Amino acid sequence: AAIGIDVLYAGYTDEEADAALVESLGRYDNVVTASAANFASELVTEADGTFYMDDYYVDSYDEPFPELQEVTTQGHINAMFDVDGIMRHSIQSIDLPDGRQVNSFAYELYKKYCAHHGLEADANPPMDDRYRWYVSYSGKPGAYYDDFSFVDVMEGNIPADIFADSIVLIGPYATGLMDHVVTSIDHSEVMYGVEYQANVADALLRGDFHQEVNDMPQLVALFIVAFLLTLLSYKQKIKISTLLWAVAV
Repeated sequence: AAIGIDVLYAGYTDEEADAALVESLGRYDNVVTASAANFASELVTEADGTFYMDDYYVDSYDEPFPELQEVTTQGHINAMFDVDGIMRHSIQSIDLPDGRQVNSFAYELYKKYCAHHGLEADANPPMDDRYRWYVSYSGKPGAYYDDFSFVDVMEGNIPADIFADSIVLIGPYATGLMDHVVTSIDHSEVMYGVEYQANVADALLRGDFHQEVNDMPQLVALFIVAFLLTLLSYKQKIKISTLLWAVAV
């Protein structure tokens, strides 16, 4: 149904190899290749003379070389960590300085999957003003057990019908490439980038979107819990106060 290549072909390598890649992918209309925006901080001045520092400014944009762009669909592979270094969100789309809007890699795969199966691509996750939405992960690192060696696929050792009507992702499982993140489903083990993309695409297919609670209600709830814990623990024996603390945590 859809093939996603989670590799950034941002420039030419070998003329013969590049031409072979373009020729191969050009046979189909279901391939999504990766692109990536590079963010920087920029001082922005408004019409009324006020100014602010935009830390979400797209300084440059890396995309496949032109011949590859013509025969594939591009989707960005950017994602933003939260302040604690945990990956909880996906960026649905990015606005480029040239006026283009680029959808995410996973969303483009989702659209091709829906088109293949005659479904309406109507996933509508709740997003903030930067098109970010909370990802409901369906699997921990390593949960996508139906993975195959690329060499085995190329040599015909894997039956082709295994991939029928599916989304197929091609990407590295290699710690040395630094393409891994810590996610909200498991803080103790890293998830490879291609697995993250699989989780995002799966959330879109399931329509499983959670609405995050705003900061203020969370702070109010935290204050109430802390205040009640203080009252209940006041002048209590250490065993009781420790038990109350454990329950509260």
